[in-house]
Amino acid sequence: MSTLPYGHDLSGYVSPDLSFTDGVGTLPSDEQQAADDQNTAQATQAQEVADYESQVAGDIRDERLDTSGVKLASIDPSAIQCGESDQGALMAYGASPKSLDWVTLNVYGSGFDPTTNINYDGDDITSTVFVSPTQLQMTLNPAGATPRYVPIKVAGDPADTVLWLAWTPGPTHD
Repeated sequence: MSTLPYGHDLSGYVSPDLSFTDGVGTLPSDEQQAADDQNTAQATQAQEVADYESQVAGDIRDERLDTSGVKLASIDPSAIQCGESDQGALMAYGASPKSLDWVTLNVYGSGFDPTTNINYDGDDITSTVFVSPTQLQMTLNPAGATPRYVPIKVAGDPADTVLWLAWTPGPTHD
């Protein structure tokens, strides 16, 4: 049985246990009945508070361990080389047409559904492709990209996790 720490906003109060009697002998029957009733009420109250606190503490623990909901875990690739927007210039310097291909960014996590969007550099990408409850995709064009770090998030992630995509410098031309 769990309990809440002393002073917690949701902790209960139990009246003091007054079952102790000092002295010897027995009480008169009417006083004994009142003392027994008081002790029973206090014990019932203590049990009710303990049950309540156990339920609240369990709920708090379950919320902390909750694995449902949207969570961002990783991205792949985590770095993409910048390209050029002029295919002719690239071809003149011996770059392969492959360097001009769009790149698929895979976003991994949990709790995704078909309405979950990738947030790229502060913008929700409405063309996000839902692959599975653990994977989303979007396409990126390296042509014209400049070297920098771009924040990647997933809309609806309560932790607001940020991962960084690195646009690395492309080929240089002398």
